[in-house]
Amino acid sequence: MTGRRTFEYSVREVGEASRGRQSRRLSNQSNVMPNETSAKHTYFDDGDCEFVCEYCNAFFWFAERIIRGSSLSRPRYTHCCKGGVVRLPFSLYPPAALKHLFDDSQFMDNVRAYNNMFSMTSFGVRIDDAVNDGRGPYVFKVSGQVSHWIGSLCPTTDDGPRFLQLYIYDTNNEVPNRLRFFASSDQQSLSPAVVATLSETLKCCNEYVRLVRTAADSSDLSTDQDYGVRLYNNVGDRRYEPPAAGILGGIVFAEDSNASNYDIVVRKKDGTPHRVSKLHLSYMPLQYPLLFPFAEPGWSTDLRLHSVSGGRKKNLTVIMYYSFQLQDRTNMYSLLLNGGRLFQQYLVDAYTCVEQSRLDFINANQNIFRSEYVAGLYDALARGGNNAQDIGKRIFLPSSFTGGPRYMYKHYQDALAICTVHGNPQYFITLTCNVKWPEISRHLLKIGVAQSQNRPDIIARVFRIKVQQFLRFLRSNRTFGDVTADLYTIEFQKRGLPHCHTLLWVTPSYKVRDAGDVDRYISAEIPEPSTNPELYKIVTDLMMHGPCGLARPNSPCKRNGTCSKSFPKTFECSSRFDRDGYVHYKRRDSPQRAIKNGIALDNSGDGIEATADVKHVECFDSLIRLQSCYKVSSYICTRPRTYMATVEHVASLVIGQKAVFEPVTNLDIPTVYLNFATYETIKKRIKDSKVLTDYIGRVEKNSMCTTRTGKQLRKTLLQDDMGKQVEITLWLEKRHLIGDEVVAGHIVAITSTMVTEHNGRLQLKSTYLMTAVINPDVPQTMENISRLRGLPAVQSTESEEHPVTLLDLKLSSHQNIQGSRNFICDAKIANIHEDRGWYYVLCSKCSNKVYPEHDSDHLIFVCKDDDDITPNFNETGSADAVFFNDSMQEMLNISCEEMVTKHADTTNPRVIPQELKAAVDKPRRLHLTLKNDRKIGVDNVSKGTSATDRPGTSTFTPTTPNPKAAASKRQMPETPANQISLTGSPLASF
Repeated sequence: MTGRRTFEYSVREVGEASRGRQSRRLSNQSNVMPNETSAKHTYFDDGDCEFVCEYCNAFFWFAERIIRGSSLSRPRYTHCCKGGVVRLPFSLYPPAALKHLFDDSQFMDNVRAYNNMFSMTSFGVRIDDAVNDGRGPYVFKVSGQVSHWIGSLCPTTDDGPRFLQLYIYDTNNEVPNRLRFFASSDQQSLSPAVVATLSETLKCCNEYVRLVRTAADSSDLSTDQDYGVRLYNNVGDRRYEPPAAGILGGIVFAEDSNASNYDIVVRKKDGTPHRVSKLHLSYMPLQYPLLFPFAEPGWSTDLRLHSVSGGRKKNLTVIMYYSFQLQDRTNMYSLLLNGGRLFQQYLVDAYTCVEQSRLDFINANQNIFRSEYVAGLYDALARGGNNAQDIGKRIFLPSSFTGGPRYMYKHYQDALAICTVHGNPQYFITLTCNVKWPEISRHLLKIGVAQSQNRPDIIARVFRIKVQQFLRFLRSNRTFGDVTADLYTIEFQKRGLPHCHTLLWVTPSYKVRDAGDVDRYISAEIPEPSTNPELYKIVTDLMMHGPCGLARPNSPCKRNGTCSKSFPKTFECSSRFDRDGYVHYKRRDSPQRAIKNGIALDNSGDGIEATADVKHVECFDSLIRLQSCYKVSSYICTRPRTYMATVEHVASLVIGQKAVFEPVTNLDIPTVYLNFATYETIKKRIKDSKVLTDYIGRVEKNSMCTTRTGKQLRKTLLQDDMGKQVEITLWLEKRHLIGDEVVAGHIVAITSTMVTEHNGRLQLKSTYLMTAVINPDVPQTMENISRLRGLPAVQSTESEEHPVTLLDLKLSSHQNIQGSRNFICDAKIANIHEDRGWYYVLCSKCSNKVYPEHDSDHLIFVCKDDDDITPNFNETGSADAVFFNDSMQEMLNISCEEMVTKHADTTNPRVIPQELKAAVDKPRRLHLTLKNDRKIGVDNVSKGTSATDRPGTSTFTPTTPNPKAAASKRQMPETPANQISLTGSPLASF
């Protein structure tokens, strides 16, 4: 269906008295044009949809009332039941199984497919899905004439059963038959269990299903006996009761198989499908069994209005019927209004029924429009026709038919008449519907609808209210001056949202005459957020184009590789008119920026701040031209001053004399460029610390925050789209960029990292410019995210910990453990060697180790650079076992610095504190890692046998394996396996 256009206009003449008052007013004030201060208005909230019709309990907004008298009078509404004259049965409460399915989001995504699977008639129209490309909300769009077709009870060809035939043919394999007939690319998303549930539900409650099954059971399908099913088109007063057997139809045989009074007769075998009349009450129930599970009858010709005064009952029209159906009511649940995408299809179907009924009336009453025949003769003569055979035989659409050619031509003539009196219009204003208006958001939340496109009726109602308010505002508020006339038309966009184009005429004293007047009424600049935050939010959220170009290659505005809206715009100091009379709006280079889809946009639609040293300015004068595009390299990225977007990162560029400028022509420049490095590229950057690396990957493991050398960090393991894994270390405040809520499977895009190597593995280390975005919504990352989500889950064995003994590790038998790199060893401290110091001393200035001058209880440490020394526990010297401060702090609950401060009376590191001696004979659990150099790393030392995931950094090297020594060691009963001595550490023996 193409978008309808409706026209409304208003002309308000300015009398002589008002002109006189206006002249006096102009002579007494100098600034008659509305300025920015007077143009500020707060948003007018129309409240909630909470007013109820007194006849049918339908919900309305207060602004939809029909009587606009005193605000104290009771509001009345006629869009539902016409003041009580339309009396129809309300929707029945649906079966529990069906309502449960309608609450399932996966089912609702495929609700049209499930409905077509159980529909008894085919939907004959061409469905246009070109607009549903995944970049916006779903829109149901058709072109051509809509019709419903019904076939025979039994298949007449070898193609298998379809639609109605699936209810009675091979019922033992009904579910596979339905899935096979409706096989498509989306079949995998259709659940056989759901199909079985729907089949059983409709068997129990749908009268049409029971009717055709009864017809099949009463006659053998294999015989040649001809029979059929007659669907009645008149149920009388029984429509107010739930459909029962014999009300909606009956079984007929050959001698009674002729249809009459719009009844539908479905024969056993019929090679030609029959078109279902829109006048039949089963027109909608047969097509939408999921919306009408009880086969509730629809509109038919026997429906009458309820006469309150007792006069003659008039016919109930199609538009009245559907207006009654499309209303939310108190304490009532409707499958129709909660049908999602199926509801959209129903609305299109209902609209075609309304339009068809109007066309049928015009066709049957052509004698009323006999004046049109005369016009047809004049039209034929105007075309130069000399053959009168076709004159008087065509069907003429009057100007009262909305959307017809005479309707359009009539309003076109009215618009020209307004221009004849008032001249050309001064303003062309567009009002677009916003689905985030609070009235829409609150009501959708109230009725439990998650997506606004599934209730286009609510959007249309609220938009109509806003249009009426907008016109009253223009006519009475004098924002653009005294309005003499206005004309507007409402159209629907491709995405289904309405917008209103308005032409505005004002008195001559308020007409725009120069560029200065343009600047008073129109602004094309980003507002100042500090002085007008509300306007800044509105403009940046709703009125900014883009991003487009290379940053978004698939942008809808792209035509032949360029932006069809001519963005980015050039900067203009003030508005101006070109030689063709078009206005170029003032668009100054202001510091205001806005982040849209992770990309920084300025007034031109594109902007990154860069600064140059004063001493290098001269060399740029010959290189750079304003409003020209350049590719810049060899610059420095520093801390931010305003905005530059890299994913969601902000920074500033500092350009020096070595910067290289390369002109770029005929190319859209992106406002964000992410150069994600591959695993092979990262390997080449290990020795180049000046190159910052961007990387995107899927989280495989995200560790908890730990402390190392007094600094907090977090380690996260990422996997790229080629299956390669890289670990990233986030130091200090950067550890919060990937929080504890990030789990395996999340996509992370990181920027400005440094490539390092740790224990033979590639690592990315955070820098102060580094940033990270979880599941980034940036167009450039979409292809990477698609590949990463398609990767299979990694079955890593590195996270599995195998129990071993210290004897196994000392004899290097851990190398024979199949594929494992992580071990658990339960041990206890046997004794502490006092010949090794438990800490060493660093010079606070040069960070070198300081050795004592002589051996005594009070050692003297001297450095040639400085006498200021600092105790350090990061390493106890060259030994078979090395324990760092983090592991010891985890074990003893006290840091090296705190221990030294506590024992400040002695400076001899060989004097073992009691806190360390108290750790003897205490059970410990060691979490060990086999590193690439075949050394064992102690990831953690915990108390008892309670495991912890908080990593440490301790390492020790096992003894070179010796088979004979291994045999002799195993024969030593006095050396338990969990108490093998490893000399050289403060805790020397386990």
